[in-house]
Amino acid sequence: MFLLQVKKNYYMNKITDIDSALKKIKSSPWFREYHEPEVWEFFENNLENVNLAIVEKKVHLLNQRYKTRLGPLDKVASEISKIKDLDKDLKKGGTDVVNKIVDAVYTYAKKEHYSFATKFSAMHNPKEYPIFDNIVESRFIAMLKLDMLAPDYKCYHTINKAKALLKNYTDFKRLYDCFMKIYGVADKYKYREIDLYIWAGGKGVETQLEICINKLKKTNNP
Repeated sequence: MFLLQVKKNYYMNKITDIDSALKKIKSSPWFREYHEPEVWEFFENNLENVNLAIVEKKVHLLNQRYKTRLGPLDKVASEISKIKDLDKDLKKGGTDVVNKIVDAVYTYAKKEHYSFATKFSAMHNPKEYPIFDNIVESRFIAMLKLDMLAPDYKCYHTINKAKALLKNYTDFKRLYDCFMKIYGVADKYKYREIDLYIWAGGKGVETQLEICINKLKKTNNP
């Protein structure tokens, strides 16, 4: 069982239920909502973004899958395909490429599609890019507010500061790595598996992380 030391060093406890949680998640009827094989397979088989038709297909798939409302998809795809060194940066896992994709999409969408940019990057290189979405954001904001992460992050208790931190992809990835290291999962699991683990908690699966967050919330707000 995941034991909590609420007042001191509780952030050093380990998460040990990932394998069992993933097994439960993958057997659930709604797993396909998260993991649509056709989408991942298309990206895996078409990693390059030289052919505009391929980029358009990727944008259409993600827009349909995640209902991102990107605007004129063909024009958005065209802007993404123009990003200098896009394939090179995605391959090496550069964090700046996420911001470049955000800027490219904004040209026509007139809205910051940060989550889409992280998903687009993760689909190309899941080993280097953790996904940001509303569920991930809410869990990390809760962990920052509840001091569940390293002492370096104690100044991010307010929602505005936490949101600003998470919306900088370099900082977000650093925080994500910190979370994985603190809870003892960095050596065994990949971003893709932790993404799914966090997402499942937000969908109602009783994971150790969800139990921890909920208990600490009650402790801080009796």
